Amino acid sequence: MKKKTGYLAGAVAVVLVIAVVILVMHGRSAGDFPQTMYVAENICKIRAGAGQEYEVVGLLAKGESVVALEMKEAKDGQTWYKLDTASLAEELDLAGKECYIRSDLLVLN
Repeated sequence: MKKKTGYLAGAVAVVLVIAVVILVMHGRSAGDFPQTMYVAENICKIRAGAGQEYEVVGLLAKGESVVALEMKEAKDGQTWYKLDTASLAEELDLAGKECYIRSDLLVLN
C-alpha cells in the first residue's frame, strides 16, 4: 500500500508543477486584471481581434506601457491580451474599438 500511496503523491506533485509552469509561462491568471504591462519586442502589432487573422490596427514600440484587461485564447491556441484602448498612445485612434496583442509580446516590468 505504501508504494501506491507514494506513486499517487508523486503524480499529484507532477500535476501541480505542470500547472504552476503553465501559469508562469502565461504570466497571468484570470483574476489578475486589469494589469499594466510593457512591450517586450521592438515593434509589436495590435490587432482588431484575438488572432493573427485579424486586421492590424496599430503598432507599439519596446518599453511602451499598456493595460491588459483580460486574457483570451485564439483558435490556434495562442494567448492574447485584450487592451484598454485608453492606455494606448494618443496617436492610435481606437476609441470604442477592441484591440489585442499576443501575450508573449508583453512583460510585467
